[in-house]
Amino acid sequence: MPPNLPWKMTLAKTLKEKHGANSTWIALRMRFSSPAYLRKLLASS
Repeated sequence: MPPNLPWKMTLAKTLKEKHGANSTWIALRMRFSSPAYLRKLLASS
């Protein structure tokens, strides 16, 4: 499954902003390739 699906990005952003989850925790559980890649995706959205 591609990591940048709209619903997946929305969920990751919500977890980070509203619930205080860090990028490492989100990346591991949502199967992003790395926390750095997740941070890059979130910064560009």
